[in-house]
Amino acid sequence: YRFFLYILLCIITGKHAVVVKTRQRGYSYKIMAILTWSYWFFEASVNTIGASDEEFTQKSWEYINTYRNHLNENTAWIRGPYPIAKNLDWVERTAREEGGYVGHNSKLKGLTFKQSPTKGVGGAQTFFFYEEAGIAPTLLTTIGYIRPAVEMGNITTGTIIISGSVGELDQCQDLKKIFENPEAHNFYALSNIFEANSTHEKIGFFVPDSWSLEGFIDEYGNSKVAEAEAFIKNKRSIAEQSKRAEDY
Repeated sequence: YRFFLYILLCIITGKHAVVVKTRQRGYSYKIMAILTWSYWFFEASVNTIGASDEEFTQKSWEYINTYRNHLNENTAWIRGPYPIAKNLDWVERTAREEGGYVGHNSKLKGLTFKQSPTKGVGGAQTFFFYEEAGIAPTLLTTIGYIRPAVEMGNITTGTIIISGSVGELDQCQDLKKIFENPEAHNFYALSNIFEANSTHEKIGFFVPDSWSLEGFIDEYGNSKVAEAEAFIKNKRSIAEQSKRAEDY
């Protein structure tokens, strides 16, 4: 719920969203739900998933397919494309027997920036999601190129969401710049509650390993943060004592 509140604050205040997270917490599922929601209910919305490698885009698209099938089979809100279009390029419309289409013409597409950091990006955007931003050395170039599609003067017309776990350090420098200085890039800034006496008083949305860690979640879904932190620190201590320095 903290994450969805953060996204809502971004939309309300006209800012963009930057997330640095631990792995295996389902943030791709959450963000795909947002793009599906926009595609499903907002006429002529334009929603894009992009990544530095097509593998990441395709993986996220699998979640979209799952959501589409579930909604069409279990709810009254039936959506196209019908006939089903290829992956990574949907328009919400259904072909009519007498010709033409019916639908609200929202769009959902997937891109990869491996060959070019600006490939396929153009036109107004409702939501633009950059997947696996922690391994995206050309992230800032892409964000700079997409910004005119979501900002007009002092009005923000769409929302950029960038999210990822950190990979190799040389590939995450652009994410680091935005996360540690979000206001300079028009991203929503939060107080840094994770570091004492840090030079970074404001940061993006951070998801530590102690949030939603398996074995440390109560019956209501709340994280047992203190217990999780103690467990993590104990594991680190054991590893530090038992491994060679370079392995640790």
